Formats: sequence, structure tokens, C-alpha cells
Amino acid sequence: PEEIMRKLMSGEQEQTKLTIPEGYTLSQVAQTVEKAGICTADEFLNETQNGDFDYRFMEYAGSGEKRLEGFLYPETYFIPKGMSAHDVVDLMLRQFDSIFTDECYTRAAELGLTPRDIVTVASMIQRETRVETEGAKVASVIYNRLAIGMKLQIDATVQYALGAQKDRLTYSDLKIDSPYNTYVVAGLPAGPICQPHESAIQAALYPETTEYLFYVLKPDGSGQHNFAVTDAEFETYRQQYLSSLN
Repeated sequence: PEEIMRKLMSGEQEQTKLTIPEGYTLSQVAQTVEKAGICTADEFLNETQNGDFDYRFMEYAGSGEKRLEGFLYPETYFIPKGMSAHDVVDLMLRQFDSIFTDECYTRAAELGLTPRDIVTVASMIQRETRVETEGAKVASVIYNRLAIGMKLQIDATVQYALGAQKDRLTYSDLKIDSPYNTYVVAGLPAGPICQPHESAIQAALYPETTEYLFYVLKPDGSGQHNFAVTDAEFETYRQQYLSSLN
């Protein structure tokens, strides 16, 4: 009885540690939840598609199986035993709601974008950058291209359209017919392509002011990019990177 009383007074309960890395897709999040033994992936996905959640951003989330892609905030959670699939999804959405503040909604409006647009841009930044400090510069490339009607041509959107991660994309991959393939569609893809971290969201909200239209990975393996304004600059950097692969 004393041990039971101590547990009741301390709030101690059996918990499962659940870590959702930034950059995970909706499908990967569902599989991670299932592997943790919290609920099945199908139960989780059903809640993301059909669950009723009362958050301001939900009016922008849209509908369908991908409606919560980008809004399941990547974080480490401690899940009490017996928590339902609905409650797990709600926990992730609540965390997103806490970091997407009123200032974020105001700033998105200033940019002429919806919160979903911002999360879409942030998700591309998340998947395209390995170095967090480059996020705002990559955001500038995205916005600069959008401003002149230039296709974004972001490889990460092709990977998402393919539904599988490939080390190197082929020319046929770049032609895949999908509303997420920014080599084919103009403007933003159909929606977010992963769960972005707060830093990527901030980069989408506050891009650097540049004239850059291109970026290519540096050949030194640092994960950093060379940024370019002209086709000629881009081609020089591209050849340097391709040479490093060979």
C-alpha cells in the first residue's frame, strides 16, 4: 500500500520513449510508433486521416491521407502505457501548435502564404539541408524561383513521389507523374514531404535576401552547399560535385 501511495502521489507511470527524427515522412512516423509497441501503423494512419483535432492550423491542413504530413512535430515523447492512437497523434499536433505561434501565422500572411505553404517549404528545406545554418539560404532559392515562375526542381520532392529513398536519381525518376514532383509541376508541390523541425520552419518564414537560384553539394563531403546565381556558376559547381563522385 505504501508503494502504491508513493506512485499515486508522484505521478509515476509506465512510459514508452518515442523519438521521431526530423525529416521523417508520415509513413515513417507510423512505422516508428508501431515498432515502439504503442499502436499499429494502420491505427495511427487512420487517426491522421480521420481523427478530429481542434487546432488553428487544421483549417489549412486540407483533407485526405496526407493531410497531417508535416504537422506531426519531430520530437522525443514519453508515451504512457495505454495511450490511444488518437492521443498519440494529438500529442504530436499539440507540440506543433506550441511552436507555430501567432507570430508564425502573421509572418506567413506577410509572405502571402498559408501555414501549410510554410510547412511545405520547411519540409523541403529539412530534406535538402544537412547543415542547419544553410536553411534560410535554401529558402531564398525556393522563393527566388517561385517569384520568377521557375520550377523548383528539388530532388527531395522526387524521392517523396517515388515513395523510396534512392542514393542517386535517374532521368526517368525526374519525370515521374506526381503532384509532388517539382521537376514536373510548377510552384510548390502538393503539400509537405516530411515533418520539419522548428529551425526549418523559421528558415521558411525568414529567408535570407539573396539572388541565388541554384545550390549544389560541395565536393568535400561537409554536407554544405555551393550557391549560384547563374547557369554557368551552377554548372561549374555541378561538375565539381560529379567529379568527386567519380
